[in-house]
Amino acid sequence: MKGELCSDLACPRCHLNLPRDVIELPLAIFSILGAPSSGKSYYLASSLWQLRTSLAVRFGISFEDSDPVANQKLHQYEETLFLSSGQERLVALPKTELDGDLYEQIEIEPDRVVQLPRPFIFRMSLLPDHPKSKSIRKNGRSICLYDNAGEHFLPGAQTANSPGTRHMVVSKALMYVFDPTQHAQMRKMCQGKTDDPQVSGTASSFRQDLVLSEATRRIRAETGMPQSQRDPRPLIVVLTKYDAWRTAVNAPPLSTDQVLRKTQSETTILDVSLLKQVSDKFRGILLSAAPEIVSTAEAFSSDVTYIPVSALGCSPQPIPGSDQNTCGRLSLGINPADIAPVWSEIPLLYAIHRTIPGFLPAG
Repeated sequence: MKGELCSDLACPRCHLNLPRDVIELPLAIFSILGAPSSGKSYYLASSLWQLRTSLAVRFGISFEDSDPVANQKLHQYEETLFLSSGQERLVALPKTELDGDLYEQIEIEPDRVVQLPRPFIFRMSLLPDHPKSKSIRKNGRSICLYDNAGEHFLPGAQTANSPGTRHMVVSKALMYVFDPTQHAQMRKMCQGKTDDPQVSGTASSFRQDLVLSEATRRIRAETGMPQSQRDPRPLIVVLTKYDAWRTAVNAPPLSTDQVLRKTQSETTILDVSLLKQVSDKFRGILLSAAPEIVSTAEAFSSDVTYIPVSALGCSPQPIPGSDQNTCGRLSLGINPADIAPVWSEIPLLYAIHRTIPGFLPAG
């Protein structure tokens, strides 16, 4: 305007700002889906916080914000959980809403306003000490993720003017967040074996398989994939809140060094063989406790992996004076001093390994 130079970029159709990395580097979109209150926002914040450290220290890969302004909401999540100054004060992330600052109202054509989710975009590149920093032709990637409200994945929630989950159609890998503490049979198994308020309360359970079924229906409808065909993309079933229910299934504690281990040459590898063993173990647990999740996932994808994670690594506590939330549960908070994530970065590391060849050494 008025002869001023513009250094920003925007999409010519929707006019949303775009960081230059999106057009200069190959783009990989990873879709995270799950039911309301399944812990997607906690998982996303914890996994990316851990990923910033793991990629640089263990693998020689930088992981930075492509646009710090666009990622501001995620920064608030990370600061609340990991950089809180009041270490004795219980903190909690806000419920992800169907509208608000995670979405943008766009007049995409005359008299048609569309609500689009804002993306979180990161730049990933090989550092000089990475063993393939010189042999890979394009050693940088743009990574894009979204934080949708769980209600967006419910049947009937997506419309032509609110296409909030269409990123699933073009994503490189799908991460389905399954919360065992919201499943009736899993909650029953936990009774008397844990005092975690997420399973010891009287909250009602949720049909989480409907969320996965609706997601697969949308993908088939958008792509024209027939029912007889399975999607070849990796589908990672992220079993959240592992610390709350692991004792009920006699599962051992997890350590990052188990799966990110050093070789004799002092390089770190992602132990895919161990991940396969862990996946098989928890697939068996789900078959006995939540078989509808396994059948829905494997009917859609030919490449399903089950990975347990704990975004917080400890149990939350009821916030004094709070009321029940919309899911019938007490409002819970966490003491930042107690947070110790377990395997929260592993699903994303596995997705990067499967979809971006050469970046993560594996064994």
